[in-house]
Amino acid sequence: MNHDSLVGVDESGRPTNRLSLPPPFGPAIRGGNKFQFFRPVQVGDQIYLHRKITDLKEKQGRQGPLIFLTYDLKYTNQNGDLLVINTETLIFRAVKEVGERKAEDRKAEEKPLFKINAGQEILFFQIRVSKVQMMMYAAATWNPYQLHWDSDFSRKYGYPDANIAGPMFGAYLVEMLVRWAGESSRLISLEYTNRAMAFPGDTLICRGKILESKEKDQKYRDCQVWVENQEGHLLVEGTAAVSLS
Repeated sequence: MNHDSLVGVDESGRPTNRLSLPPPFGPAIRGGNKFQFFRPVQVGDQIYLHRKITDLKEKQGRQGPLIFLTYDLKYTNQNGDLLVINTETLIFRAVKEVGERKAEDRKAEEKPLFKINAGQEILFFQIRVSKVQMMMYAAATWNPYQLHWDSDFSRKYGYPDANIAGPMFGAYLVEMLVRWAGESSRLISLEYTNRAMAFPGDTLICRGKILESKEKDQKYRDCQVWVENQEGHLLVEGTAAVSLS
């Protein structure tokens, strides 16, 4: 469930209490997430959300200034037990007049993956994302924001098409990890950064490698994970920790 799903929405489908900046900055896009899981949620639990802004900074992008806003979203139950912490970064960019987007702007920057020790490769997971899947994901997560399913709305803000929601990358990375580790495994943490956008019709290829364990307990394994598109461009990179028992 999207944490903003049960509040009112504006005409674009964005929750009215969503974090935003005044003009000239446009709608936020997700820069990345770090999830930490502490306790399982039980049937009948009441879930409480607590949001706190932890960082705000400005950087210069290729097309103008960018504002990076980071906050922690803590999920607790009726007993006050901490369940999950979601650290999320939102990126705001100044909106320019709508025009033809340069081809090179569509391509993701090819950035080298950080070095790792030699290790086992995780069986990759590949999926071609359609507009229907994007709309189904938005519905399933109660996220009606038009940027993730409405092409005309997205082009209004200078994007070539509706863009795949950031959490979808995380969902596909989890799918890859669970398929590899098995149903008896447990995801301890997942942290990833979105490096570039993806659009309807793109093929997402989730990949990963097992990092050399620094712990004696081999039940817990750290992994390097990333997502590429059909052209081999890096879209997402991050790390995960998995319990294999």
